[in-house]
Amino acid sequence: MLGTMTSTASTVYNTASQLAELAILGHRPIVDDGKHDRHAKAMQVMDNLERQWKVGLPLPSLSAMDAIFDAFSHADTIGLDDRKMLLEEILTVLSRLPKGSWLGQQLENNVIALFYKDLPHPPATWLGRPPLLPSYLSMSPTPSTTSPFNSIFLNKQNSISGNPIGPVTGTNGTNGSSQVAADSEGAPYPPPDVFAGKPYAHRMPDGANNNPLFPDLGRAGMPYARSVAPTRPVPLSSLPDAGVLFDVLLRRDKFTEHPSGINSLFFAFANIIIHSLFRTSRTQHTINDTSSYLDLSPLYGNNEEQQDKIRIKDGRGLMKNDCFADERLLLMPEASAALLVLFCRNHNYVAEHILQINEQGKFHEPTEEWTANNPTAMNEQDDEIFNKARLVNCGYFMQVILGDYIGTITRTMADGSDWCLDPLQTIRTAKHDLVPRGEGNVVSVEFNLLYRWHATLSKEDEEWLTNDVFGRIYPGKAPDTITPMEFGRNLRGMMSKFSKDPSEWEWGSLKRQPDGKFSDDDLSRVLRQATSTVAGAFRARGTPAVMRVVEIFAIEQARKWGVCSLNEFRKFLGLKPYQSFEEWNPDPAIHIPAMRLYGDIEHLELYVGLQAEEAKSPRSGAGLCPGYTISRAILADAICLVRGDRFLTTDFTPFNLSSWGYQDCARTLDNGSRGGQLSKLLMRTLPNNYNDRSIYAHFPMMIPSVMREHLTRQGVADQYDFEMRSTYKVVKVVDTAEGVRNALKDWRTFRSSYGDSMKEITNGYGTYLAWDDTLKHRRDRLLIRDALFTSVQIDRYARFFFDTTRELIRQKSYSLVHSDVRSVDIVRDVVNLVPVHWASTQVAGISLKTPTTPRGANTEMEVYQMCAVMFEFMFLNTRPHAGWKLREQSKQFSQRLLTQITAHLDHITHGSISIAKARDTLVHWLVGQDDHAHDFLKNLVKMNTNATAEELAYTVLGTMVASVPNYGQAAAHVINFYLDEARKAEKEHICRLALRVDDESDKLLTGYVLEALRLDPQSPGVFRDVTADAEINMGKSRPKLKVRRGECLLVSLAKANVDKDVFGENPREIDINREQKIICYSVTVQQLSLGTSLSKRPCLKSCVRSSASKTSVALPATPDTSKGSSYCAVA
Repeated sequence: MLGTMTSTASTVYNTASQLAELAILGHRPIVDDGKHDRHAKAMQVMDNLERQWKVGLPLPSLSAMDAIFDAFSHADTIGLDDRKMLLEEILTVLSRLPKGSWLGQQLENNVIALFYKDLPHPPATWLGRPPLLPSYLSMSPTPSTTSPFNSIFLNKQNSISGNPIGPVTGTNGTNGSSQVAADSEGAPYPPPDVFAGKPYAHRMPDGANNNPLFPDLGRAGMPYARSVAPTRPVPLSSLPDAGVLFDVLLRRDKFTEHPSGINSLFFAFANIIIHSLFRTSRTQHTINDTSSYLDLSPLYGNNEEQQDKIRIKDGRGLMKNDCFADERLLLMPEASAALLVLFCRNHNYVAEHILQINEQGKFHEPTEEWTANNPTAMNEQDDEIFNKARLVNCGYFMQVILGDYIGTITRTMADGSDWCLDPLQTIRTAKHDLVPRGEGNVVSVEFNLLYRWHATLSKEDEEWLTNDVFGRIYPGKAPDTITPMEFGRNLRGMMSKFSKDPSEWEWGSLKRQPDGKFSDDDLSRVLRQATSTVAGAFRARGTPAVMRVVEIFAIEQARKWGVCSLNEFRKFLGLKPYQSFEEWNPDPAIHIPAMRLYGDIEHLELYVGLQAEEAKSPRSGAGLCPGYTISRAILADAICLVRGDRFLTTDFTPFNLSSWGYQDCARTLDNGSRGGQLSKLLMRTLPNNYNDRSIYAHFPMMIPSVMREHLTRQGVADQYDFEMRSTYKVVKVVDTAEGVRNALKDWRTFRSSYGDSMKEITNGYGTYLAWDDTLKHRRDRLLIRDALFTSVQIDRYARFFFDTTRELIRQKSYSLVHSDVRSVDIVRDVVNLVPVHWASTQVAGISLKTPTTPRGANTEMEVYQMCAVMFEFMFLNTRPHAGWKLREQSKQFSQRLLTQITAHLDHITHGSISIAKARDTLVHWLVGQDDHAHDFLKNLVKMNTNATAEELAYTVLGTMVASVPNYGQAAAHVINFYLDEARKAEKEHICRLALRVDDESDKLLTGYVLEALRLDPQSPGVFRDVTADAEINMGKSRPKLKVRRGECLLVSLAKANVDKDVFGENPREIDINREQKIICYSVTVQQLSLGTSLSKRPCLKSCVRSSASKTSVALPATPDTSKGSSYCAVA
């Protein structure tokens, strides 16, 4: 009795919830483009509450009160006490505040402004002669008040060197566009005539011209900056011996795992960041031989000579296979170089797409003939594509830094939040002043020392360095006995042995294949091992002994640079200086020897002080857990490096990157990685080694065991795959008509690969769309066919398609001028929506919001997009990085549609008095829906009394998924096919036929439709999994195709449809009188059969007839249907 009451109460509650949502959706206004946010405000509140439940309340802890009081009391005096964890409290609150909230935005803006202002822009001093300012600056008697360089611009002479300011110099005149845009937030751009013809839209090979007013700022080959001027007089002779310092304070006594579970891959990526920014000259130690920007210089090189070595220069903007420019990475753990290889592959992927899309229509396919006749144009094209691809690739690099890298540092990803600091945004202060962007960067010696994180080397990497690097350079010699002089001499000799051609480099266990690439399996093995390997903890006595000589070099180099002390650096950052060694590190084993070596805490050197400082403990807002000073400094530096780079801020635009490239490198928050971008890079470049559920892809910077604990606590661990598995399959192509027929009819040997996807969105049931079992498929297919396509209904549907097409053309067309000619987007606004109306009103009973039913719950565009997403997830999900989003959206959309379909079926299957019947009646009243779909649903129920309402609902949903996108795509392909200028005669003939109503015109129009779909099918091919060794008969002119179990077949419908054995010597010739039985299009996959039926039956012909009869003969040139748009004029 109690169970019955509970079930009834649950049914009433669910019914009330569904009715409430339908009422809310129904009261949304009708909009012209048919697009709405998913939820009304009430539903958005519910979404925010659900998110809040997952990430926690945005409230500071009780201990934060003390930190806040300390900040108000001491921020402007002795400095913040960073042991009170105020920064971590702020980051935690920011990650938990509702998205888009005013408080969150204001707090984030202030945090970014604070971090950016931590470092001077430009630097106050340099280790050597600073970069020169352009002479034209002296022409303006009143410098811009918005520029931060006013104090420099006022003097015609360089205040340090005393020399006149020299003119701007630049090289590589073909390095991109000369487009220059002013930016009031950063340095004002020079007058147009000053930089006329100079390239400023793309990065220079050496990093020059990032700030056009200060072109040498941050350029490779310029001196390091000095952030803090030392003021404590400490003679070098009074400082402890560098070797003694290492042995006493830094040398690893035991391996300690990283407390947050951060892995080796995180530090492999950090290694790329570090080597992008720092490369001290071997001859002049004050000079930085790389740029001061996050420009992937280890991949692209630091000058034009290095860059030329990694480029192909064939007009496509490509890099050589799997190469990079920085040889230093060859002597480091393999994962860093492996990551650079992925960025190389991503560059080539992007370059190929930029050329293929050809957004501005100015690129040429670089054939041998064209390149031979146009060498200058070829070089210019190669430069432009290469540099655009580099900008996009650097955009990826930036997004990995902001999403994965900083998300791991702050532990927001592990805590379930997709929030990250956004230093790229435009920010105005309360006084309406702009916080500067894109002013340029110069890295300093202090940060050069700060980023030496050798204590985090894993046990595996320590062993590799000991045996494979130092063991090869110094055979038989213990690494901790090597002197700095020996190290420098032997290292130079080792580096000189590397090939001059980076495309020939090999390292570690990675060997090149005949095509010059590395094996995907080898690369993924290195990267997944790095993901599985826990890094070492930041701590005193944590640096491996093998790094002794390197650490001695660092300590002595810091002394030669004359860097500040640890306390001076802390004061510079606004932190409270340490009063004692015990406060610096409470461990007596550390602070007592340090006190005896240095005597006074004010004498504690920066490098030793940073490396041996007490480390943080993991908590919300603190995942990296380095020393307190490093923790504060790296966030400020990361913000400055990104915000100060013009190409990552003010010039990070669709114009410079291309519209496709700009969107391609954007963060996707609902990707299963909580906004991480490294997962996309891994799955794109190694698609057979990382699937769309892989924990190794989604959270590659945390060891899987620790990430599993976080995900289990959040209740989502079951959504991820924790196994290291490869999805690689040998793909073989079936491309003849006979081969296609034989492959598709043998469903036992060649099984559908779509079944699992369909079951994921139908609660494990699936539909006939995904079944290979002929009997089961045939039963359900016939069930739908008999209930849907009776002889009477076929004619009614044909008329419905004809009338709906005409009505949509009438509704959606518009006039831009005073003329009788009107325009319409025939694909987006007509043919995509016709099957939506049919499937919604005639089949599934989905409520549509239209001018005649304004209270409908779903707009036409919403239903189309829902069906299109589910169709793509089931049949076209070939990109692993998109799989997660497609699956989650498909689950959401399927439940939304199933709710309404099930309500109708419950109404039909239940008695005259029931909650289900009352609910369906109320739904009809709320949304103003008609009962046309009930005719079909009643027939469906009547023909299969053994099926449950749930099973029938999934079958109806499958019908929608098969018909809506498939029909819309088919109609778009037919229309697009005949809009081609080469088919002008056929187009005019179709328009004339459309005005006739007789059997002959019907037959001819059907011929035109079938020929268009044969030559341009909406589905060019399908995949099949091979379950047993077999041979496929490919036809009389081809040998049999041998396939083995576990391989994959690509069944090419497009190739089969132009098979000469079937269609003669001119298979691409249009023949509208061709026998339909030989058209290979009719042998398309069973799973698309209902969509195909709609496409072949009078429905599509009626749509074409209606469109053509309303369309003038003077249609425009071929449209781009891939973007969902085809404009035509209608009378």
